[in-house]
Amino acid sequence: AYCEVLPSKVGQTFSLVTPLIDLLQVDAGSTVGLDFYYHMHGVHIGNLRLQASTDRSFETGVQDLLVRWSTLGSTSSTVSEAYVLSGQQHSNASDSFSLARLGVNRMGNGLNEFRGKRFYIRFLYTAGIGHLGDCAIDNISFYNSSAGIYQNSFKLMHPTYDNVNRP
Repeated sequence: AYCEVLPSKVGQTFSLVTPLIDLLQVDAGSTVGLDFYYHMHGVHIGNLRLQASTDRSFETGVQDLLVRWSTLGSTSSTVSEAYVLSGQQHSNASDSFSLARLGVNRMGNGLNEFRGKRFYIRFLYTAGIGHLGDCAIDNISFYNSSAGIYQNSFKLMHPTYDNVNRP
């Protein structure tokens, strides 16, 4: 996904919402996480955050998620943890994308608290004060690890799914 900030739309927000993620059958001993790559180049870069909610419109129950951002340090280090990533992270437009990882960390259990639930994840980018602040995210992957077994497929429901009107 690419967020291009136009001069007439400075300060606007962009959001990318996943389909409904179903973790009802993920066992309590599992570790659930998410990895993705991001690129933030430009003098007017704003803020990027991840949020989770059981409400697809993200009007209620919105929770900011703690992410390990590789441009803040190693994704295996607690130094790189933050709820929001702000400002230019790549000095050149041609720099490689950087890894972000959401999993068990010092401030929480990543997506583990969503085991046994259905929920959405939103990537939310708020543009900066000028048009030179484009942001991109790529290669989003969910995973479940239990007893050394790595699973990278989950039930993804149609965005209009509910318990009454099943697709």
